[in-house]
Amino acid sequence: MDKVAIGIMLLPFGFAAISLIIAVLQFMNIGFPFNTAYLFSSQIVRDTMDKKPYFRQSGIVFLMITAIFIFMGIDITKGYGWSFLLEIAMMIATVVYIIKSNKKMGK
Repeated sequence: MDKVAIGIMLLPFGFAAISLIIAVLQFMNIGFPFNTAYLFSSQIVRDTMDKKPYFRQSGIVFLMITAIFIFMGIDITKGYGWSFLLEIAMMIATVVYIIKSNKKMGK
């Protein structure tokens, strides 16, 4: 196996590590929340809003994205059929969570 193939196989695990770091930072309320309600609001509204629910939602979403990349990496490296199914299930669960949590937060 050549170096390019190994790099391609390891790429999803690298993305998983990056998304895990972002998730941890979001749970620690460090940086800015990756949330459309926050990103598209004015600076005045941003200064007065309670950012904790947005950080929490973003942290959970990035944890789910981490799981997707891990399952993707397992699928690429090992070729298990179940990892692809878990990948698809996590993608659906992530979208459902985003929709439900945005409705719950009133956005």
